[in-house]
Amino acid sequence: MRKIYLKLLLLSLILIPINAYAETGTLSASCTPASPKPGDTVTCTLNGTSDVTVIAAEADVNLGTGATITGIEYTNKWIGEYENNNRINTHTLDGYSNSFTIGTITIKINDNATPGNISLGFSNVIFTNVSGGHEFDGNGSLTTITVVENQEPVVEKGLRTLICTSCGSGENLSPPLSDSNLSYTLMLKPTTTTFSLSATAKNSSDSITYKYINGNNAETVNPNNITFKTSGGQSAMMLKIYVGSGENEVEYVIAVTKTTSEKGKLATLTVGGQNVSLNDNKFDYQVTLDSVDSYQINATVADSTKFEVFSPNVGRVLSGEGAYEIVVRPIDSTAGYEGSTYIVSISKKGSSVTPAPTTRPTPSGNPQTGEGGIVLLGFVLIISLAITVYLYKRNNEYTN
Repeated sequence: MRKIYLKLLLLSLILIPINAYAETGTLSASCTPASPKPGDTVTCTLNGTSDVTVIAAEADVNLGTGATITGIEYTNKWIGEYENNNRINTHTLDGYSNSFTIGTITIKINDNATPGNISLGFSNVIFTNVSGGHEFDGNGSLTTITVVENQEPVVEKGLRTLICTSCGSGENLSPPLSDSNLSYTLMLKPTTTTFSLSATAKNSSDSITYKYINGNNAETVNPNNITFKTSGGQSAMMLKIYVGSGENEVEYVIAVTKTTSEKGKLATLTVGGQNVSLNDNKFDYQVTLDSVDSYQINATVADSTKFEVFSPNVGRVLSGEGAYEIVVRPIDSTAGYEGSTYIVSISKKGSSVTPAPTTRPTPSGNPQTGEGGIVLLGFVLIISLAITVYLYKRNNEYTN
């Protein structure tokens, strides 16, 4: 008999359902963007969790001020409605447990919303358990939407690059291009007549216009071939570059000038081992030697990277009194540098004759014919002419 009672008890435990644990469930939302601006639309995914299989859910939707719910769309076979009193009421033919997605909530941030937090939460949450179809209370999770200030989009203006594409050594555009500077200087060589510029705008849709400013007139120029020219006695050419238009237009000013011609000069000068003291703006020198039978002239330039000494007399053995020409010329004839010519007059100590600076003795060292020689030559020519005339007359008398 006791065995029969035990079997009946086990059977009753099997047939009668017993809830051994509490039913739990939660509704929550995840929103994007999490930091919208006034006027933006926010999409929030409505998610659910439950430790039992549920077939229905309902809850009040609580949205803070500054935003409005514009619609709810159910997904994953959830169907239902969104009542005017902001209550979700949905169900599904399939049961869901653990984590699941019910639908999406669309929220419009008010145009006049102030920066700050707007909360989205759920209350009076009720789930329906598929087992027995009975309801149980759930929880609602709170989500925060942070509204940020509606800033105007940043419009990039001005130039990104500005280059003198034709500039060579000794020519440059300065200072380097920067947003804080709108005025620049372009230095050209004295011999440069045309130049070219290349520029790109920060905003690729902006136009770039180059103009030569001549008094009150503005002449559009081709940046690939700009002719250097000035007006009104000015030493600089005024060039303007206009980038963009309207309120976003940026105006750059470029003063184009030419460098002062650099003059080649000697650094050292020695004659017969004697150092000659050079003055910056003096190019004629008198040198007196104890002996002029044999000597050398040596010279070096101040800047050997730009200039060179050109003279057949320098570095050779010379003799006699005379005046010698030493030329300092540019290594690159197109660089715009200016050469110099020095005259070195050499005389023997105690000599009363000083060679003229303009005479050009030959490298052999033989002195040039001076003024006395010229007078003597003229006297000889006159005597020769007189003798010729005299002989001509005697010949005529003899013939007659």
